[in-house]
Amino acid sequence: MSSSSINVGQLRAFLAVLEEGGFTAAAHKLGLTQSGVSQAVAALEESLGVVLLLRNRGRVAPTAAGAAIQSDARQALEAIERVRHRAQVLIGLQSGRVRVGSVASAAARLLPPIVKNFGARYPGIEVVLIEGTDNEVRDWVTGGAIDIGLTAEVPKDYDSVPVAEDDFLAIMPRKHRLAARRSIRPADIADEPFVMSNAGCEDDVRGIFQSEGVAPKIAFSVRDPAALLAMVREGVGVSIVPELVVPSGERRLAAIPLEPPARRKLCAVARKAGLAPAARAFLDSLAAAGRQHMARG
Repeated sequence: MSSSSINVGQLRAFLAVLEEGGFTAAAHKLGLTQSGVSQAVAALEESLGVVLLLRNRGRVAPTAAGAAIQSDARQALEAIERVRHRAQVLIGLQSGRVRVGSVASAAARLLPPIVKNFGARYPGIEVVLIEGTDNEVRDWVTGGAIDIGLTAEVPKDYDSVPVAEDDFLAIMPRKHRLAARRSIRPADIADEPFVMSNAGCEDDVRGIFQSEGVAPKIAFSVRDPAALLAMVREGVGVSIVPELVVPSGERRLAAIPLEPPARRKLCAVARKAGLAPAARAFLDSLAAAGRQHMARG
């Protein structure tokens, strides 16, 4: 047996000859000359000290030794490809950029600890955050402007993982006549001046009212959640918003559950194929955070 080592090219040539049924077809498949394939197989046979292929008038068949090692040779090549893939993933996690689009409530309440933990694990990856409405975030994902979107609007044929669920709440100043209620029906506030959020939940809020056969008396429409909360604090009107919009420890507002309850589901959305390793790692972080959130809720 020769002391020379076995290499990938030799294994590929050997398997190609068996799969294609001859040296000429194997050479065409591998983009090599026929003599190059013959030399690679001969070198493999010399390294192993056994004949692997029987050549008879242009026909090729494996010897007993060739048949015995065929499966191992294929598994060896597959293992090498896995090693290369893992190396490429690690290289992609050493540096790079992840573009994330998010609705404002999730950007303020959900993403900070996720981004912090992700940065500690992958310090070389930059996370770029862009805030938008649900529809804007959805369109940014489908248009390729961002890698991952955090939104309640999930486009078809895209990967999505649940990240959070929260209830819609009626909000009003603490001194409002309904502020002491344990629950609020849409009809209870249908005649109140209403501050509508047009940051993405407008259709949901209108649907909540329509379910009771009433409509809100919209006094103002506001895109920025912080501005909406400020207007409600000042008594401009009441509103209905997802729970994540209301800051924890809020003292000047009453946030009251709806009757019947209405919920929102936020998902991380990304294209199914071609996601860079850095973006895939961030999506995995969002999925893990989502599992923890769902377990608590």
